[in-house]
Amino acid sequence: MVKYIHNRNKVCIMLIISILTFAFINESNCITAYALQDAKNRANYMYSNKHKKSMKVPSRGAISSYYGKRWGKFHKGIDIAAKMGNPIYAAMDGKVVYSGWINGYGNTVQLQHNKELITLYGHCSKLCVKKGDNVKRGDTIARVGNTGRSTGPHVHFEVRINGKAVNPYRYIYK
Repeated sequence: MVKYIHNRNKVCIMLIISILTFAFINESNCITAYALQDAKNRANYMYSNKHKKSMKVPSRGAISSYYGKRWGKFHKGIDIAAKMGNPIYAAMDGKVVYSGWINGYGNTVQLQHNKELITLYGHCSKLCVKKGDNVKRGDTIARVGNTGRSTGPHVHFEVRINGKAVNPYRYIYK
């Protein structure tokens, strides 16, 4: 379930959620996540709620960077640090709409899950699927890498609704 949290508790709650999320990823390769928003973003939360589905975490590892502003630039997804070459899994059933190089992202896979929802997996060392392939939740689609604008081996994971990147934590991952 996505939870709305008031601003005054945001920092403390975010820390608690981050710790719980980290532990949950390492125990079961799944995460439970919460949207942290202020009142002006509440409409986006309600909109994204209709897309809430069971998603598999794309790779086993620790979250090294979160969605949001960092170093003066907006980070459109989460980064999951993992060993070079570890498998990257499809978060949900879908169709490969892109498999190749994108500047900044390096080797990248994009999956279309319905007409509105796309997931993106960046910085891959190896691409295991090609455009047009159908994949199931949990299928290996790529391998963790350090391609593009990257600081070390990890997978950059984005969720896009109607072409707009949204916080992956708006979803419960089971």
